Amino acid sequence: MRTLSMVCAMVLVGLAACTEPAPFKVTGLQMSNRIDDGNRVYSPGSVFDSTSTVYASIAAEGTGSATLAAQWLDADGKVMAEQTQKVEQTEPTHYEFHHKPEGGWVADKRYTAHFTIDGGQKRTREFEIR
Repeated sequence: MRTLSMVCAMVLVGLAACTEPAPFKVTGLQMSNRIDDGNRVYSPGSVFDSTSTVYASIAAEGTGSATLAAQWLDADGKVMAEQTQKVEQTEPTHYEFHHKPEGGWVADKRYTAHFTIDGGQKRTREFEIR
């Protein structure tokens, strides 16, 4: 009986080692005016001052390649900037996008940032400049 249990345990461990790695997916998105060397935000927020560089930190896990894209829109919905990153991921990672318009942000306005993966899965964040 003990031998059978040991054999079953070894088979299960072997099967777990043969499973396909999880595909690339975004697991989180935070905005801030500061990020660390690992592209993680120091303090998430949605209100920034007119001199801030606004950062988006995108947490991802799984493996594979993807194209991440960011689109920054002004208060009227006009595109201010577009950015893309091609990524090849093998472990959980944070990616960053950032934007600061020339001359700074216009105060007392709400802005929008859209983030997509391979042109599909979309996440949107609104933020305010004071």
